Amino acid sequence: MLDFDNIDGNTLLKILEQRTFVIFYFKIHIKEVLVFETKHGWHVYIEIEERLDDMKVLFIQTALGDDFKRACFNYTRVELKIPNWNVLYTENEKYNKELSRKLYKILKKGETQW
Repeated sequence: MLDFDNIDGNTLLKILEQRTFVIFYFKIHIKEVLVFETKHGWHVYIEIEERLDDMKVLFIQTALGDDFKRACFNYTRVELKIPNWNVLYTENEKYNKELSRKLYKILKKGETQW
């Protein structure tokens, strides 16, 4: 789960396109990408094939550009072993099919790009 605030859809795509090395480096295989518009920006849900420990998930989210404040809060939740630590507030989310499709293609390229 990723949270991006105060950017437009094209900027979201550019940010994640620049960070596809993260996908390659951690040998992640993308199953599905869902992008939702929020009141402040975007929520991105990335489903992967691998099972990863919480700290690795947290690091990957941060490396992909997740909101830095959210990353700090999530770090504390992981350290305290709080279940369901990876939280996004889903009020008023609107699914964006086109951005989901484009971002899926971008991230899939990252599996083999580097």
